[in-house]
Amino acid sequence: MRTLIFSDIHANLEAFDAILKDAEKRKYDRMVFLGDAIGYGGSPVEVMQRLREIGVPSIQGNHEANLIRLTRNQQLMINAPAQLALKWQLDQLSDQDVQTIHAWAKTLRLDTKNERFTDLLCVHGSPSNPDKYLDSTSHAREEFTLWDGRVCFYGHTHVPMIYSTLEGPVGEWVKSAPMKGNARAVMPPRARWMLNPGSVGQPRDGDPRASYGIFDDAGAVFEVFRVEYDFQTAGRKILDAGLPSGLADRLIIGR
Repeated sequence: MRTLIFSDIHANLEAFDAILKDAEKRKYDRMVFLGDAIGYGGSPVEVMQRLREIGVPSIQGNHEANLIRLTRNQQLMINAPAQLALKWQLDQLSDQDVQTIHAWAKTLRLDTKNERFTDLLCVHGSPSNPDKYLDSTSHAREEFTLWDGRVCFYGHTHVPMIYSTLEGPVGEWVKSAPMKGNARAVMPPRARWMLNPGSVGQPRDGDPRASYGIFDDAGAVFEVFRVEYDFQTAGRKILDAGLPSGLADRLIIGR
């Protein structure tokens, strides 16, 4: 079973359409979205419409959680530029969009026919906390002690990455493997993996190209693909919405 994995679109329709088109030639059996459809970008309505069109199982990211907080007049847990974007986006989104976001789960589990895995866990932040940034080996070591599965897909950091550990005491061996450019990795027989496909709409690893992943559970192979897209149009939509220019500028440098 080949699973298309993508995360952190952040209202960037140009990047989203680019990865969907590119993925057609890779061949996959199913897909999963790891959250943050909204936030930062200028096309929240169009991105939500595209997600409905393709019918992908979706997880609520921290920007979706903050949009819900916004509808309840609760304090937002994101930085000032992100708050400005989210407040503008709420005015654009339909009631159906907001209801869809409310209905998204915090986690998903995908079935697998590989006897090495009981299932594939899908989260936004980490297995233990949807808001946690899994961005260091120390964080990964902690998560491996809190979660006993074999394969987890996660997003949130906007950086394609594999964290690995062997069975046994996790303090003995935890390894990080950044996935640079188009990259491929094969899972060792006794390993446990936490896999990040990177960000579709706002990469932060210095590569401005949109990023997504495919996991082939039959062979336990994880691939990351990078795709060129029209970042100038995506940036112009941010500026036309009156949002901070830094949100457009960062698309150029991938930071």
